[in-house]
Amino acid sequence: MTPERFQQVGHIFQDAVECGETGREAFLAEACAGDAELEAEVRSLLANAAEAAGRIVGALQEAAQTFPPGDVYGEVGLMVGPYLLVRQIGSGGMGTVYQAIRSDGEFFQTVAVKLVHVGMATRSVLQRFRTERQILANLTHPNITVLLDGGTSSEGRPYLVMEYIEGELLLDWCERNRLTIRQRIELFRQICSAVHFAHERKVIHRDLKPGNVMVTPAGLPKLLDFGIAKLLMEELLPDGAAVTETHFRLMTPDYASPEQVRGEPVTEASDIYSLGVMLYELLTGSRPFALAGRAPSEIETAVCTGTAPPPSHAVRDPKLSHELAGDLDNITRMAMRKEPERRYRSAMELSEDLARYLEGRPVKARQDSISYRASKWLRRRRSTVAIAALLIASAAAGLPNLFRRPPVSLEAISLCDRARELTRMDARIRRQQVGIPPNLRQAVSLYEKATRLDPSYVPAWIGLSETIEFAIDFDQPRWRELASQGLKAAQECIRLDPGNAKAWELVGNAYNREWNFSAAADAFRRALELNALAPYALRSYTTWLGYTGRTDEALKLVRQALSHPMAMSNPDPHVISGRSRAILLSHQGMLLLRSGRYQEAIESNRQALEIEATYRIANWIAGLALEALGDFTGAEKEFRLALAVAPEDTRPLAALGHLLARLPQRRSEALEIEKQLLDLHNRGRSVLCHAAIVRAGRRDIPGALDLLERSAGDQEGPLPSILVDQRMEPLRPEPRFQALVDRVRPFRR
Repeated sequence: MTPERFQQVGHIFQDAVECGETGREAFLAEACAGDAELEAEVRSLLANAAEAAGRIVGALQEAAQTFPPGDVYGEVGLMVGPYLLVRQIGSGGMGTVYQAIRSDGEFFQTVAVKLVHVGMATRSVLQRFRTERQILANLTHPNITVLLDGGTSSEGRPYLVMEYIEGELLLDWCERNRLTIRQRIELFRQICSAVHFAHERKVIHRDLKPGNVMVTPAGLPKLLDFGIAKLLMEELLPDGAAVTETHFRLMTPDYASPEQVRGEPVTEASDIYSLGVMLYELLTGSRPFALAGRAPSEIETAVCTGTAPPPSHAVRDPKLSHELAGDLDNITRMAMRKEPERRYRSAMELSEDLARYLEGRPVKARQDSISYRASKWLRRRRSTVAIAALLIASAAAGLPNLFRRPPVSLEAISLCDRARELTRMDARIRRQQVGIPPNLRQAVSLYEKATRLDPSYVPAWIGLSETIEFAIDFDQPRWRELASQGLKAAQECIRLDPGNAKAWELVGNAYNREWNFSAAADAFRRALELNALAPYALRSYTTWLGYTGRTDEALKLVRQALSHPMAMSNPDPHVISGRSRAILLSHQGMLLLRSGRYQEAIESNRQALEIEATYRIANWIAGLALEALGDFTGAEKEFRLALAVAPEDTRPLAALGHLLARLPQRRSEALEIEKQLLDLHNRGRSVLCHAAIVRAGRRDIPGALDLLERSAGDQEGPLPSILVDQRMEPLRPEPRFQALVDRVRPFRR
């Protein structure tokens, strides 16, 4: 049958169905006009449709026999296990979601209960419920709803119990709070983080849309509903589950990828497409394709072959259109490309490109021309360019001595941008890698080449010093050699630009590595004189103040920074906004923790997490404060949240080991963590002092001291902070411990 013939049969069939049985014969005679073959094809379709309808009616009648007497939707007030259903908050094809409370005498808790519809506990639905439960059990992330419990009701209906999200749907929250484009992108990047986390665990959501994201009053987005998610690894599925789905295309067409619409196998790339549609709607308030009320064939044509207008063309406001034009158009379109292999390779890569846009740097989603990179560089440095223009004008007026320096090499700028991207990639695997990764080595090489091309280009020297400092964590045996190289690069920055606060930060950091804390403090003070909001200098200098017993002075400086007019009005997103503010709040929490103000420490880190939900250090510090207060359950939860976001971070790992070591029934778990840390040391990581924390938890005083002394011999970076850690109290009376304190000597003014 030709495509034209197939389309003709389809149209007549649809019209015949709408005619009803009474007028159908007359309609067929007229529409087929004596074409017996055409009429036979249409009648065959009608017969199959009638048979299918009969099966559906029969199934519904059979299911109706299982309904309890009364109103099947009147389930509010029922008990499902220990949970009392108090309000319906949503309903889908598989089940209904209720707000519920647990009130069985053990404790009171508000939760969300997802309950299978009456009569729908079929094999496939039960399978999907089991799969969803298994998926959520493996996904512990700040931006993914938490699975708390699950079971089967007294009527045999399965249910899931999840955290109750008090908040609004994503689009409603953005509109009510009148979020700017920048704020919407920052919020969207948190959703990308959750999706990337799921993808790393071989889970594809398959139904990403704004309606599946709730935002808490604190502004934390939460990804919901993994009901049709797909596990890519069979061993992760519950027993008896099959990797393949039925022939039904489970999806929301407006956000579905072309391969989903066609019923083809899906990969992570399908979720990337859906993220692109979500971003499109967040930026414009509309969807790329108007699919409401359209037939499946029309939907497939639109999604698979249609061309959506770029976001800048989908809005009427000229100012907004101008803001969206260019990079945001290109980022959105790259995420939504028809061919999966041409989209972003991961949700993280999409998020990274959005970060580059926010920072005014070149994005991947466009042709990478020299003129484009130059235009981005000029836009980021408008004040510098304005001064340069003035000097050039002066030179033209007969003042050539005012402008002798040649223009910055565009190739040097390009090299530094490439190197910066490589270091951002390696940040995701920090502390997990053995030896300096190839990407980081390449970044150092690019920065060195940039300094040779333009020896007076300060950003190249700063990047080189930062990257070498970063590399030390991967190659502890060579730390002295690397630290010396990093210090020389930072000192060259100061020679070129004595007023550069970042250069003074890097010099201070290099001295910190050498445990020359007095020189480091002087460098950090100079950085703060130049920029009171220099984040690293502020944290490092106030940490040193805490070491020397001047915690109140340290807290005062941090609070001044947090309340600084520039911090509050946030004119420059690179100074102290978003993540930088979260880092400072968390650092404030650490200072409060070390001064014994545990509840304040918890609150400060809670504020940090409201700003940056994936800032794992805040969970770690909050956990330390909870442990100090005796809340071991709460502390363990915080440590595990930190590890869920960054499983390679040895600080929360050591904290968890210390906590478990204090619980007699769980000491075997603590020993396993200690073994894991020692294995990392044998592979070149500077974590002996972290393993000592676990030994201190199980009261192995001699063993802990042995590790601390070896750590001092290796001059491990974290050791000074650990020597003032409250968890070292059992070791403090020991002469060997006091000798270590005297050896490190950061604790004197």
